[in-house]
Amino acid sequence: MSIMSSIEAFNEAFNPEIELLPTRDGRVRANLPRVGREILVQGSQFNADVKVTPADLASLCEEVRRAMAPGVALMDEALNAITQTEPDKQPSS
Repeated sequence: MSIMSSIEAFNEAFNPEIELLPTRDGRVRANLPRVGREILVQGSQFNADVKVTPADLASLCEEVRRAMAPGVALMDEALNAITQTEPDKQPSS
């Protein structure tokens, strides 16, 4: 799966969405609302020097982490609650 198709799948589940911004020279940039940055997610087909950098990918990872953090915290609390409850007692036969 490409980065752009992964972002599209991510956008189906999370708000605010990551906005993909295509350019005339084939580059695609992404506006990351949670980290407040714009990154490159696809290089230019006309200029081989324009490439996605590790910093771009790190910013994308941080965007996703921030989007998922509330859900992960909720899951952690639910799992903690399960471990604190008493197991249901089975009736003896």
